[in-house]
Amino acid sequence: EIKSGFWYYFIPLVLAAVLNLCTRFAVSKPHLEVLLVLSVVSLEIWTAWMCHVQTQDWFEYNTENKYTADRFTQDQLEVINTDLRRILSGNAVAVHLLYSLPQMLITLFLPGDYLILLLSTGCWVLIMILSPNITGNLVFAVVNKCVLCGLFLLFSCFVKFLMMEQHKAEHELRTHYEASITADNMLNHSLKNKMADAKGELEMYLSEFGGSDEDKTRLLQAINSLQKGMQMCQHRNALLKLSSGDYQPRLSPMSLEQFGSSLIAGRDVRTTFVNLWARFDVIALGLIFENALSNAFKHGCPVRPDVSFTIRRLDGMPSDPGHVHLEFCVTNRANPARPRITKEFVDNVLNGKQVAGDMPVSSDRIGLSHCFMVAKTCHFQLTVDQ
Repeated sequence: EIKSGFWYYFIPLVLAAVLNLCTRFAVSKPHLEVLLVLSVVSLEIWTAWMCHVQTQDWFEYNTENKYTADRFTQDQLEVINTDLRRILSGNAVAVHLLYSLPQMLITLFLPGDYLILLLSTGCWVLIMILSPNITGNLVFAVVNKCVLCGLFLLFSCFVKFLMMEQHKAEHELRTHYEASITADNMLNHSLKNKMADAKGELEMYLSEFGGSDEDKTRLLQAINSLQKGMQMCQHRNALLKLSSGDYQPRLSPMSLEQFGSSLIAGRDVRTTFVNLWARFDVIALGLIFENALSNAFKHGCPVRPDVSFTIRRLDGMPSDPGHVHLEFCVTNRANPARPRITKEFVDNVLNGKQVAGDMPVSSDRIGLSHCFMVAKTCHFQLTVDQ
């Protein structure tokens, strides 16, 4: 025989099915939080009500055709009924207190969690008081529910305190980050202005006093270096995006001869540039080959570095007629006192491992890592070998 309380066990399944259906309709999605709150409150009331129903079902199951008037006296039957209801109601209260733990835990992540906990506790206490099946365990049921509610309230306060501290820390970090960005922008702008002033003063000195050819050459190199430094300051935002991985390549039409000449200005470099206009990322390529040319002089042969810079068009027809394959190459005479550049050597440098051999103290190997990072972001194929 199916007891009447059997069908009540399907209420959580019905609520789960309703919530599942609500997630599939665009109209109900904005109200999911409200639906979750109503579901949790309904389950809390269901838990208290099932404690009342299950106690009665267990009592009927355990007393059916067992304790009759022809076998026991009236006083004995009253004692048996009282003791049996007390035992069964205690078991039902313990079971349904355990059932309520997941619901109380979910409550902590819902809006109005304090109100929901107090409302559920109030419904539990009210049903326990009004239920004729809960005998002898009323104090146990009420006290345990109130203790559980108090513990969850304390836990909720602790979680909210941690969330507030995290929010404050994130806000302070964001404020400090924005302040540092602003200060960095001011410093970058001031540095660019000072470099422009220094460049103008050197140009005025050259125009007024002249000097020997060697002096002019060195001063022109200094002017070109200042000009390149100013360009790097102008590209600061692009460099920030490259470092954070948010950079999107920007293709600009430019003459390859003009691009190469701007990089070698002030340097003694042999050049071979193809006479071609192309659309490419000037900032990314400029960063890579400015670093490559600088390292070619710094790490190459100290007596005769013999640096060359070539830009050529690769043979073969690309799959897309609107695209061409270009090769940018910087070469120099190797320094015999430095380690030979191999694939393993490059991998060790990129991974930050110690490289065997005589490396200069001024070399932090960051430039090479940055070049490979930029190449990966812009989908360039970059190789370094000897």
